[in-house]
Amino acid sequence: MKKIKLILVLFVVLIGTTLSNCQHNDFDELNQEAELLEKKKTTKFIYYQGLKVKHRFKSTEKELKVKKNKKTLKKLFNELRKQARYKSRLLGKSSNMDDVIDDEPYEDVELPNAETVVEAAKVVLPLFPYEEIEDYIILYRPNKEFIDEEMIRGDFSELSDSEIVTNESIVDDYYSENFDYMILEEIANNPTVYDNIGTSHQKSTSGDNLNKAEKLLCFVTEAMDNGYGFARSSFSVFLASERANESRTGSGNTSSYYEFVDESDTRRDAYRHMLWNSLLAQYYFTISSKSGRLCFAEIVANANEEAMCGSPNNIDAREMDYHNNVIGRKIWNDNTGYRTIFGATIGLNRTTTSHLKDLALEKIEKNGLFIVKEHPTNVGFDYNALETQALILQTDIDTPVYFVGPIAPVYETSLVLEYYNCETGNPAPKKNENDIILLGKVPVEDEEEEEYNCTRYITVHTPIYQQYVSNDTNYNPYFRHNTNPFN
Repeated sequence: MKKIKLILVLFVVLIGTTLSNCQHNDFDELNQEAELLEKKKTTKFIYYQGLKVKHRFKSTEKELKVKKNKKTLKKLFNELRKQARYKSRLLGKSSNMDDVIDDEPYEDVELPNAETVVEAAKVVLPLFPYEEIEDYIILYRPNKEFIDEEMIRGDFSELSDSEIVTNESIVDDYYSENFDYMILEEIANNPTVYDNIGTSHQKSTSGDNLNKAEKLLCFVTEAMDNGYGFARSSFSVFLASERANESRTGSGNTSSYYEFVDESDTRRDAYRHMLWNSLLAQYYFTISSKSGRLCFAEIVANANEEAMCGSPNNIDAREMDYHNNVIGRKIWNDNTGYRTIFGATIGLNRTTTSHLKDLALEKIEKNGLFIVKEHPTNVGFDYNALETQALILQTDIDTPVYFVGPIAPVYETSLVLEYYNCETGNPAPKKNENDIILLGKVPVEDEEEEEYNCTRYITVHTPIYQQYVSNDTNYNPYFRHNTNPFN
């Protein structure tokens, strides 16, 4: 009997120890095992808008079927924040969740601002067949386009190249929706990393009533209302705006092209609008669609000129912006081609941002039209706003316009071979005004012949006078402003 009692006692102790061990199992180990099992699962196939796709992202098939707009994405973002909070509690990362996520009600938290999206994009971009960035500069890695193509083929493995091209818009939407999801999840899972990014209320450089973050959000909202992705729109409007502003003001690591030229309605303003529109198209991700990028840029640029995203300009200034915006998009379109693989068009051959800057600068400096709206000496020759608008509407669409001076002092610079005396350094004289180079020996009056047998390259500046239009046929803005820097 004593033996039986002893066995029962030992059994109870053993059961108690086992229960105690179970109660003290580390949640971290359990979750790590669960995550490992999740990773070992084979990639599942889903159907997206009728196309079978090897789905490797975390979004569910049900979530991908929800129509995306500001309201539904906000709901998704707050749900992801809720899941992140629950996971943190489960893993014991924080005993006080206020340290991880603010105490604001989840349903009231707005979508992340554009700058936050760009920062999160740096983490998730390698998962997508999109360009990659470092700081705020797009990287041009060798053979990146081929990596992207293989990624698309792998995801849509049951489609031929020609079928991918045929269904390009669906493929594009698939990546866009998952880009939105992954960006929002990255921000939701790491709130302390992304807190306070882009929350400063720096006033817009254009003088609008909206602050910078509000203005960019307005652009993104307008784009989303027209069917463009949240993350892609945020990425484009932020980077395009930053780079265009840097290029014209010299902030950041760039030098200013227009240090001594005012902003409104000058050629500096025209340059900014052209470059901004080029970059809006450049930075909006698509698989191989030029039209999608161009239409996005047009929607954002138009929103900038209308009351919805700021204070509208006068009719002539607004017409000037519309006109130069079109030229900017044309610059991008003319310098971006399609890439053809085995007869199928997959991907774009894009130029560099630096090249787009040079093209926009050259366009306004060499081909611009200066409208003398306000005559410097006689108000009787002024154009009013309606007349200025009419002149802009009559201008060729490939010619940039501006109506606040000074006019551009444009000079074509070239290197010319010159012969000179090897000993004295004296250049060979010209035969006439149009003859710079003279070979061999030259007779000089009352002196012996002088030899010019050495050669060197010299810089020659040839003036290129911009077009201008004035009510005063006798007025020349070049003579008035003395714009020749080589005199």
